[in-house]
Amino acid sequence: MKKIYCLALAALVVSAWSCKKDEEGEQDLPVVGEIKISGDFKPYSHNNGWMEGEQIGVFVTSDGQPQNNLLYKPSAVAVGEDNGYGGTDWTSAGNVVLNPVETAAGFKAGEHKVYAYVPYNADSKSCNEVVIPDLSVQEVNTEDYCPKLQYNFGYASATVSENSVAVTDLGDFKSLFAQVTVPSAQLPDELGTVTKVTSCTITANKPIAYKNGTFDFEKETISGEAVNSISYTGEIGINDYSSWGMGMTLETLYLMVAVPYETALSYEYTVEVTFDNNKTITATGKPSESMSNENNVNMYGALTFTVK
Repeated sequence: MKKIYCLALAALVVSAWSCKKDEEGEQDLPVVGEIKISGDFKPYSHNNGWMEGEQIGVFVTSDGQPQNNLLYKPSAVAVGEDNGYGGTDWTSAGNVVLNPVETAAGFKAGEHKVYAYVPYNADSKSCNEVVIPDLSVQEVNTEDYCPKLQYNFGYASATVSENSVAVTDLGDFKSLFAQVTVPSAQLPDELGTVTKVTSCTITANKPIAYKNGTFDFEKETISGEAVNSISYTGEIGINDYSSWGMGMTLETLYLMVAVPYETALSYEYTVEVTFDNNKTITATGKPSESMSNENNVNMYGALTFTVK
């Protein structure tokens, strides 16, 4: 009888402990060391490496509770120098140590998976719900011949199995997005005299942007409200070469799409531009494979604009 009572008491204790663990969630483990990391990010549109002001988010999963969205920054960034022609020559910092701004990634127990992404977003909840830039509206970059840095998204990961003072190299961050370049286009004569672009839309036959989008590191997939068009805003330049007998041209458009390069290369795109005389030009085509490379989807020779 005493033996049965002891077994029942033991079962009750175990049951109570199990319930308490269920209520509190997975038990955390103490940090016994820092996980130091390094890496580089050179997307096609900004191949100068880390730039001033860039911030990185880091997640770590292991035994115990995950370490979510730790804020990091590169220890060195590209240095710019005036090239004397109205532009800047940049010297990349290369693959550098990434430093924690406040809390560092810690080693606990078991195998550790380190996930890092850029640009940092404070609303990213876990490595399965990393907030990505909303590309459905993009502003013209008036300072450089490329999309604005904020429209890129890079990610990297590594596995750490031992507590060590050595730096874990994440390598080159992958670009989740591709750049689309619409080269400077000759405006049709029937468009008439124009001085300003009032709206510009790039549409594809499949989704190219996400509203409220998130990235899943483990599946390498994007979730969110998929949209097929991007509104390109800001001052889009118009060049008037009429005095030279060459008419008018629209400046090159640079934008990002929320699909990988190979996928973006297979899409069909429609560009629609409206001007201050209320007339609209439009063109549809597929990218030039011979002119596209290194994550840049180039529409060279693929578009012939007509007035709607």
